[in-house]
Amino acid sequence: MEFELLMKLPEDQVVLACILNYLIGGRKWGPLLEPLDVAVFVAQAVWKPSLEDIKQLEVLEDGSRVPSALIYREIRQRCYGILFNCFVEPNNVKYVVVEERCWYKKGQNENHDLREPERIYPLRLSYPSGVIRVEDLWFNCSERRRLEFFWHILRIPMKFDFLMALPEDQVALSCILNYLIGRRKSGPRLRPLEVAVFVAQAAWKPSSDDIQQLKNPKVDATAVNISTIFVAGIEAVLMALETCGFPSPYKYILPWQFFDGKLFHFLYNEAKKRPRVRVLCNDQDEIIERFYQLLPVVTNNTVYDPSSFKWSNILTDFGMEQNIKS
Repeated sequence: MEFELLMKLPEDQVVLACILNYLIGGRKWGPLLEPLDVAVFVAQAVWKPSLEDIKQLEVLEDGSRVPSALIYREIRQRCYGILFNCFVEPNNVKYVVVEERCWYKKGQNENHDLREPERIYPLRLSYPSGVIRVEDLWFNCSERRRLEFFWHILRIPMKFDFLMALPEDQVALSCILNYLIGRRKSGPRLRPLEVAVFVAQAAWKPSSDDIQQLKNPKVDATAVNISTIFVAGIEAVLMALETCGFPSPYKYILPWQFFDGKLFHFLYNEAKKRPRVRVLCNDQDEIIERFYQLLPVVTNNTVYDPSSFKWSNILTDFGMEQNIKS
C-alpha cells in the first residue's frame, strides 16, 4: 500500500486494510489469501448487521442449579448496550438484537442447545451522568471513570471506593465472588464454605511444583459445578473490562493468577472433612494472613461480610489467630 493512500484512509479502515494488504503482500511466493478470501473479509467488514451473535459451548453443570449462561447474562446485556452505543443520546443505534447460543438445561428432561439461538436485548446502564459513546469511554475517560462504568456493569454489592482501593491482582477474584454472593432476594449462589475455599486457594499462590505434588482429589460433582460457574465468571468480568477499556490490566484477569482447579478441588474435599482455616491454608502463617486479608474483600457489603456474619460457625478455628495476636 502506498503511504499517501494509507494517510487518506478513514480511521476505522486502517487496521483491516493493513492486515489484508500485508497478507496479500508482494512476496515472491505469492499472496497468502485467495481473491475470494479477501472479498469475504471485506464483505463482512462493510456489512455491519444489527443482529449480532455470541456462542457459549456446552459446560459441566448441575441441571438443578441456575446455569452460568444465565447467571452472567445481565452483565453481557449491559456490555452490549455500551458496545453498540444503544443508549447514547441522540440514539444512533435504534435496533440491536444479539443471538446468544448457550447450552444449558431448561428442565429435568429438556436441554437448550446451540441450534436455537435466544434473542437477547441490551440493557441500559444505570449511570448517574448518562451513557457515553464507547469510543469516548475508551479514549477520553480517566481510569477512575472507566472503573465506574465497569462497576455499574457488574452491579456488585461491593462499594465503589472499596473496589477503587483494591490491589490490581485482587480485582477479578473479588468481583466474581462478590457478584456470586450478591444481594439476591433468593440468597447467595455460593455457600460460605465454598467462598472460603475459593479465597484459600487464591491465598496459596502455588507454584507448578506445588500443584504437581498434590494428590489427585476425589471428584466431587458440586466442586466441578461451582468451579465451572466461577470460570464462566472470569469470562464475564473479562468482557466487562474489555467493554470499559481495561481500567484494570489484562494480565490480572488471567485465570492462573488466582485460580487453580486441582487445588480448589483438593481444598474443597479437605474443607468438608475438616472445616478449619489452618487446614485450608496448609498450616502456613503467610497463607493464613492472606486468607484473612482476602475474605473481607470478596465479601464486602454482602451477607458473608465478617463484620456481620459469624464465620466461626463455618470454620471452627476462624479468628483464633487474630484473637491470639490481639
